[in-house]
Amino acid sequence: MNKKPILITAAVALSPVLLWFASFGFDSLGQPLSYASKLLALAGFSLYGWNVILSSRLPLLVKTYGGLLNFYKWHRITGNLAFIFLIIHPTMVVARYANASLVSAYEFLKPTIDLPKMAGTLTLFILLSGVFLSLFWKLKHEIFIKVHMIMGLFLFLGAYHALFMTGSDVKESIPLVAYGTLLFLAAGLVVIYRSIFKLSLAPRGLYEVASVRTNGDLVRLALQPISKPMQVSPGQFVFIKPIASDLPRQSHPFTVASATGSHNLEFGIKICGDFTAMLPALRLGDKFMVEGPYGEFGQQINNYRRQVWFAGGIGITPFLSLARALKNQKVDLFYSYRSENNLFFENELSELAKSSPSLNITLHNSEQNGHLDVEKIMSAYPEHEVGVWICGPPKMVTSIKQKLKQKGINGSDIFTEEFSLS
Repeated sequence: MNKKPILITAAVALSPVLLWFASFGFDSLGQPLSYASKLLALAGFSLYGWNVILSSRLPLLVKTYGGLLNFYKWHRITGNLAFIFLIIHPTMVVARYANASLVSAYEFLKPTIDLPKMAGTLTLFILLSGVFLSLFWKLKHEIFIKVHMIMGLFLFLGAYHALFMTGSDVKESIPLVAYGTLLFLAAGLVVIYRSIFKLSLAPRGLYEVASVRTNGDLVRLALQPISKPMQVSPGQFVFIKPIASDLPRQSHPFTVASATGSHNLEFGIKICGDFTAMLPALRLGDKFMVEGPYGEFGQQINNYRRQVWFAGGIGITPFLSLARALKNQKVDLFYSYRSENNLFFENELSELAKSSPSLNITLHNSEQNGHLDVEKIMSAYPEHEVGVWICGPPKMVTSIKQKLKQKGINGSDIFTEEFSLS
């Protein structure tokens, strides 16, 4: 288990709290509700700023968090914690006023021209609106990005509220002001760089369309490098963003299916949304900015002599590049698909099975034969001597992973990839 994300999140939340105590000491604690709300606000704004920084997708941060999927998971957790802390803050303040009198609570809540107070209210409103939209509305990709950009910009209103709100002692602490300044400057650079100039802090390369073919719901897209080709390891994925085509300039993640060492990046993309539905209209020479690569899915592939691979639907894609990189491993691949329309890369799989005697492929039609019998499959392998890779829809991945653990397979021997980013 990667404990680094937990430690980082705790450090970010606790740092301003500890700096506050270092500046004012425990003796300065007065009314419990007042100071509890203040300390939660400090922790919340610190996590809020860090969450904006995380949106940069800096490669070092992604690696520290254990890959992009885990990185996104902790991005959501950090944002949720920031939201909870910041919601509790005004709730406790209102409770403190109400404890004195309902009139005092009303005076605090009623509209005012006090600018720092208005800044805090507006920040809270934007946070509530953004979380509500993200949780209860299925936003289009471009709207989702804009909502988060706005939430990032309003971080600075919150900082203004924290510094200048009546009764605030934050500006009296040099360590707190220094910490906040560094945090918000870093967050500000990310907002300006990514949201205003539409740039990325991650490695990128310029590519153009070399070929595009459609077979049912599958789009076969090949991009060739215009500049230096990107080095992609088996099982990794990249973000591709059209920059000179009729497609909207949106960034989407797709797994690379081409063999390691190939200059071209090849993708097998299932049509399942507005963006993917427009891919067949691409023309030769249309330009893409490619960001990455990301992913840890194939990192341990050479550490296991015996391997079992479970793929579902378009989740077969990373296994194509992994299969082409096999050396002395003995691999059994179980590919589950719902119907013939969801059976992708059948010809490639047949060719791989012929060219790789150590690769045994089993095709499983779940519509006709039900779900894969994981317990029966794994009974043929000795425990602790096999590595298991799973890629497919999140529900499938979760179900197989649970059954593997029930069978006694160690969690450290199970590697997963879920198609839930795009």
